[in-house]
Amino acid sequence: MLTYFGYIVKTLSSAIEDGDHIECIIRGIDINQDGATNGITMPSATAQTELIRATYSRVNLDSLGAGRPQDFEAHGTGTPAGDPIEAEAISHSFFSRHDNETLYVGSIKTVLGHKEGIAGVASLMRASLALQHSVIPPNLLFEKLSPAIEPLYNHLEVPTGSKPWPVTPEGQPRRASVNSFGFGGANAHVILESFEKQGHDTQSDTLMRPYCFSAGSEQSLVASLEAYVGFLEVHGESIRPRDLAWTLSKRRSALSFIVAYPTGSIQQLRSNIKATLEESKEKATTIGTRSSSTGVARILGIFTGQGAQYPRMGAGLLEQPPLAQGIIKQLDLYLKDLPESDRPTWSLATELLAGPEVSRLDHAELSQPLCTAVQIGLVQLLRAVGVEFSAVVGSSSGEIAAAYAAGYISARDALYIAYYRGLHAAKAASPNGLEVKGAMMAVGTSKEDAEDILSEFAGQVTLAACNSQAMRRLSMN
Repeated sequence: MLTYFGYIVKTLSSAIEDGDHIECIIRGIDINQDGATNGITMPSATAQTELIRATYSRVNLDSLGAGRPQDFEAHGTGTPAGDPIEAEAISHSFFSRHDNETLYVGSIKTVLGHKEGIAGVASLMRASLALQHSVIPPNLLFEKLSPAIEPLYNHLEVPTGSKPWPVTPEGQPRRASVNSFGFGGANAHVILESFEKQGHDTQSDTLMRPYCFSAGSEQSLVASLEAYVGFLEVHGESIRPRDLAWTLSKRRSALSFIVAYPTGSIQQLRSNIKATLEESKEKATTIGTRSSSTGVARILGIFTGQGAQYPRMGAGLLEQPPLAQGIIKQLDLYLKDLPESDRPTWSLATELLAGPEVSRLDHAELSQPLCTAVQIGLVQLLRAVGVEFSAVVGSSSGEIAAAYAAGYISARDALYIAYYRGLHAAKAASPNGLEVKGAMMAVGTSKEDAEDILSEFAGQVTLAACNSQAMRRLSMN
């Protein structure tokens, strides 16, 4: 990461992850040297042409075709020696003999003059602003074209007034070139492109985060919360809950004393903070949790099997963030892709939202895929806000979701495994007849004592599993 004049240069992936305002993308950058010339102050058209073409080639752009920029920020020395040589390099780099296209060429030096060692940085800033605002800026004091440049001018145009950015083909960003050369034959070239945020919302934008406040001490945390109560009382109506939650989470340092509040409206947040402060004063209790960890948190994901389900589990998520709805919808589409003979007549979303009076979660053919679907959804929601597991464990069918969280199987495969497990579990029957319903119970006893008791119920109860020295499972036929 580099900083210049208040600007920060960092990788695109880091900037997106950090939620930074991205002004433009540096697509390519390169330098070279003139070699032998007629003088130490004389630039080389050949070296500049080679540099421009090489810079474009290295990032897989065709400088003579679709990769050509719409704007060129020239070094623009304003001298009889420098300008014709640079114009020749521009023309030869981007145009063939029979090309009829035109390229806008300008220089920030017509506004600022020559800024010596920082001239290239000024040119970079001008090109970046032009890309952001989609405007080709004008050049000042341009009245008459130099005769030395005129033969090359059929491909170049120096704008004397602001112009809208030329329309680019669909899917292609706005592109600008920045050229610079200096005393002694040094040449530099940079390719800049506009940045367009993909889509209206990212996963982390569509998912509401909790409100997290932190400070270096409990006293500071109390003062911060009191300040927020007053601020939210005055400005609460103009604040978007998602924006505040995101800012607290992504744009504030996590200090030693932390308190978090559940997602909700600004009014609810203010009420929750006031309740915390009042309770602390009345009962002399501490506020927040003190974190003693200085490293990255290590999180263990524990995934449960069948038996922990209950009517409308996960319904609150489905009725709130669009992201959760999209996850379950995609999982439902996977089930619709199954062979027609195996395809369910129900949907995950409908069964998860069913009330206690109509819920069928006690049926294995539903509870297995529903439990796995909810756990897949929770993993994806946590990932959307940057929570990753350091390790995972699973109990019984929870091993399916654990394997998905660990990256060993896809969400689609995890759902199919759970679905077929439930489908065939529902067909299990007692050897004593289809009408006999079996059951399982967990007993805390030794293996020897369990076998002694079961000897009196031969053919009716069997020892199904020995999970530990203290816990046994009995299967009743």
